[in-house]
Amino acid sequence: MTIGILLAGGKSSRFKQGDKALFFDERLGQSWLEIAFDKLKQVSDEVFISASATNYEKIKQDLAGGHIQLDHSDFSGEGPLSALYSVAKHFPQGQAQDYLILSVDNPEISINSLRSLMRQPNQYAENHFTIAYLRFSADDIESYLQTGQRRVIGFLNQLAASAIQLPDEELVNHNEA
Repeated sequence: MTIGILLAGGKSSRFKQGDKALFFDERLGQSWLEIAFDKLKQVSDEVFISASATNYEKIKQDLAGGHIQLDHSDFSGEGPLSALYSVAKHFPQGQAQDYLILSVDNPEISINSLRSLMRQPNQYAENHFTIAYLRFSADDIESYLQTGQRRVIGFLNQLAASAIQLPDEELVNHNEA
């Protein structure tokens, strides 16, 4: 079973157009949240959306049918890893699951690229650590977070994850949009 995790709770501090999750992309005719959610639904058995306190209600209104959640109180506000931990806590302790992780600010990512990631667990898009297919348990991520580390690359290294090349045109940095 593959669990999709949509990272939509970031601060969007470098993005000039407000909240990335709620950003309506006129080129694509949808918000980035809707685009990412639709893609994850196509390749995952279940999708969890990690929201922030500021966008939770709007996401809940816009996306009926997804599991929308805030960070677990143990590691609230600690970045993407707290979102992964929060989702993993929904599953039996110690039992690893397969997670397809996608940050909301990658609207160009294709279904084919997501499927490429899913060919084997513990792969991520080269230089894009929040586009990944990982197998871990809540215990795995909790033990990493308890060391005080919060860098995604460190957790990827702990899992012995490997980088794969995806098309550059699908990995656009939108922080200056």
